[in-house]
Amino acid sequence: MLVKPFLKTSLALAAACTLWAGSAQATVHNINLSGVVADGFYHPPFTIGATTFSQWSIGLSGLDGMNTLEVAQGDIVNVTVTLDQLFTVPASGILTSFGLGLGGQVFPVGDTATANNVFDFFNGMALVKSGNSGSVTSSGQIPAGVIFFPPDNTAFSFDSLFASFEISDLSAPATLDYSVMSYTLFNPAAVPEPTTWAMMIIGFGGVGALMRRRRRDGGLAAFA
Repeated sequence: MLVKPFLKTSLALAAACTLWAGSAQATVHNINLSGVVADGFYHPPFTIGATTFSQWSIGLSGLDGMNTLEVAQGDIVNVTVTLDQLFTVPASGILTSFGLGLGGQVFPVGDTATANNVFDFFNGMALVKSGNSGSVTSSGQIPAGVIFFPPDNTAFSFDSLFASFEISDLSAPATLDYSVMSYTLFNPAAVPEPTTWAMMIIGFGGVGALMRRRRRDGGLAAFA
């Protein structure tokens, strides 16, 4: 169901090729995903300490039981996400995190990490926002994400994105058959502690679990 022409993309691909050249085992994967904005949903805001978190999540089409992807530690993943319409990420008071999650029905245990995350957002052919992060860690899926701190945490609208990252930590090869996209807005007042950032950086761990359960119950139709 569900999240694309490129300015910094060439730099991301060049970095990916450099990393691949340094590892005989590395494979470069190019994935095309798509999303229907109406299938996304807003989670009820919640507060930790003096900070309120607002999340939006959406399941993406392109990885499923009939279209799986085998990945391993050291692989480079380039993801193009196309939405059916323009979508706006609101401004945040503290920071905005944006992420992708790629997972499978059976996934290796332990933490999973990605490095050299690069995200480019587009409105048609125009680049509207870019970001990068050194590493992102999660469990139960391959995480990729970026954080926009002030003054870059303003609202932006996009209908496609391109993301590139390296799988830097994965205990065993994995078969991917679902994908999700989400953002989290951090709003006033205190800046969250680093441990809170770690919990919220991607914000789609629970969504992945929900998608796995929904799929067992008959697919993503009830996801929205």
